Amino acid sequence: MRATRTPRAPLLRLKALMPASLRSRLTVWVAALLLVSAAAVFVVVYADTGSELRRQIDRDLAGDTGQLAQALHAAGGQSTSEIARAASRYVNGQPYMANSKLLFVLVPGHPPASNHPEVFGTATPEDGESAAQQTHENQAGRKLLAPHLGYSTARIADVGRMRIHERSLTLGNVSVIVGAGEPLVLVERAQHG
Repeated sequence: MRATRTPRAPLLRLKALMPASLRSRLTVWVAALLLVSAAAVFVVVYADTGSELRRQIDRDLAGDTGQLAQALHAAGGQSTSEIARAASRYVNGQPYMANSKLLFVLVPGHPPASNHPEVFGTATPEDGESAAQQTHENQAGRKLLAPHLGYSTARIADVGRMRIHERSLTLGNVSVIVGAGEPLVLVERAQHG
């Protein structure tokens, strides 16, 4: 004869695992509540840290593109070649390092002016990279040549994920794109340790 299982069987097993005294049961419930509360606080702090860092990066990038645009206003009314030279002088005066900002200007008919020109592509592979890897990086870099006004996040070769801010600027009768980018490695490090 087969034993029949009642719907209460799992509850009876759970009840058998629980401490018998009221004090012990309350202790278990308080400990469980504290554990759940601590987990909830961790999730909120984790999410808030990342979003606060991203907001700060966005404010910084808007300021950087604003300064770049302001520096180029003096080139208004000049030819595209003169604007491209002025843009190159400005961005080359702001060298790119691993923890600094990417600055770039897209002037019609000219290569991008940037303090990190490698992200837009290079003809020869960098040290330690194959021609195929460089071709892949160049394809990714060409995507940066298409304007994405406002904020965006892109994966940049040799840099990783980068937050980018671009805006249009009219200098005389020439429309250019000014942009700034910051690697998101600091945000990722703050969130993941």
